[in-house]
Amino acid sequence: MKSLFLKGLIGSSAILDDVLGLSIEDMLDRRLQSIVKGKGIVTSIYAARQAVVHGNIKVGDRRVTVPGFLVNLNEEPTVRIREGSSLANLMVSATAPQSSEVK
Repeated sequence: MKSLFLKGLIGSSAILDDVLGLSIEDMLDRRLQSIVKGKGIVTSIYAARQAVVHGNIKVGDRRVTVPGFLVNLNEEPTVRIREGSSLANLMVSATAPQSSEVK
């Protein structure tokens, strides 16, 4: 029960019936690509998978390139874009104000 709680699959006050009620979707929601999409880092699950595979995502201090990596509850807040990655540069340029002057 403790292991399932640490993985984020059940709550802290779960009982055995909660474990028996787990579905495949519960497990899929803990995958790194689902967490990246859920945090709003990218707009689609396909873009999330590509960002992970290309090494643009970090979990804690390590770069993870496996979309199926299971993210524990304590690791979830540390999921972020890797500094200096092409995705980080793209997001910075997308949020920069655009000049509307015509020369």
